[in-house]
Amino acid sequence: RKRFQGYNWNVMEIDAHDYGQIEKAIRKARREKNRPTIIISHSHIAHGSPNKHDTAESHGAPLGEDEVKASKRNLGLPENEDFYVPEKVRELFDKRLKKMKRKAAKWEREFKKYSAAYPGKAEEWKKQFEDILPENLKECAPRFDLEKPVATRSASGKVIQEIAKAVPWLVGGSADLAPSTKTIIEDSESVGPNSFGGRNLHFGVREHAMCAVLNGMALHGGLRVYGATFFVFADYCRPSIRLAAIMKLPVIYVFTHDSFYVG
Repeated sequence: RKRFQGYNWNVMEIDAHDYGQIEKAIRKARREKNRPTIIISHSHIAHGSPNKHDTAESHGAPLGEDEVKASKRNLGLPENEDFYVPEKVRELFDKRLKKMKRKAAKWEREFKKYSAAYPGKAEEWKKQFEDILPENLKECAPRFDLEKPVATRSASGKVIQEIAKAVPWLVGGSADLAPSTKTIIEDSESVGPNSFGGRNLHFGVREHAMCAVLNGMALHGGLRVYGATFFVFADYCRPSIRLAAIMKLPVIYVFTHDSFYVG
């Protein structure tokens, strides 16, 4: 706490098991416009368990039937019901579901009007958000003369240029290595603070953050994204790559300079 206060951050401490505190802290953080915020959450492993609370035993093994029942009693839940959902929770989710259904129906009506007014743009939107790639995509890739040596990163860069022409929603960038990895989309601007129309993203020397951002963009949909760095730095990307694999996200990773001489 003192360290981040010394950095002049907006510092808050909360009970991680108190949902009211969590919501209040997030709202307060959103109101802070001049400083970064850190929310320090204090949690307890096996929260609610009478005999395993704050012990390492609960980390590597199941609580066991008796301890599960004891935990339910301790938390005020029916001890003999599996997958119990309180009525208040059901009511909350039902209310939320109705609200989101109304929003979805409104969006569908608006999109139907848009499609009638702008059929061409609506079709392009559909292609992007359904990720419908051109049938002749492989034919778009350049051909290389095997008798003329070319660096793989240079060949990869040429492929990106041609694919970018065929897939307008292909966007990407690198962790401060765009010229070296040959991943700049030509004839396109870079994304900046006041300009989001470009297709080139500059992530800085932040491989882990880069791949996390790519995951978010892929989850949103409408874009086919790629990120590039030297292969030796792929280790920094592993947590995000793992999540992309679990979620089956079509994120493209361009790893260059994979020689053992590098790094």
